[in-house]
Amino acid sequence: MKKIEINYNNLKFDNKNIIVIIKNGIFYYTYDDDAIILWNLFDYKIREDNELGFGSNSYSKVLDTLKSKNLSFIVYDSSSNKLDEYQNDNNLYNTYLRISKSKYNDSKLSNNLVNKINLLLEDNKDNYNVINDFLDSLLR
Repeated sequence: MKKIEINYNNLKFDNKNIIVIIKNGIFYYTYDDDAIILWNLFDYKIREDNELGFGSNSYSKVLDTLKSKNLSFIVYDSSSNKLDEYQNDNNLYNTYLRISKSKYNDSKLSNNLVNKINLLLEDNKDNYNVINDFLDSLLR
């Protein structure tokens, strides 16, 4: 486990309903459920290790959006050990988490189907008509 992820997990342990963001150099990172919420809000890519990162040029936009969505957050700068917190009395973390997880799971299912279709089409372009006819039959 990377040091940045250890820092995240340590902060997250005491802040379950708060988005935890770790600054490392000119990038910011978050993981797991917090990554899914940011994926939903900003369409950033989540890596296979459940890490989501964004550059410092997006920092203000991310924080302004989190504030406008009534989401509490912590930003920890790993180089200076500085911790900034924003607490919202009407924190909607659990609401956004539920919605974001549902959308993320739907997206994964959809992407899985698209990948399978692409493989079938790469193998044989004639599969297009078979797939298209099958989808049309489901839509009837």
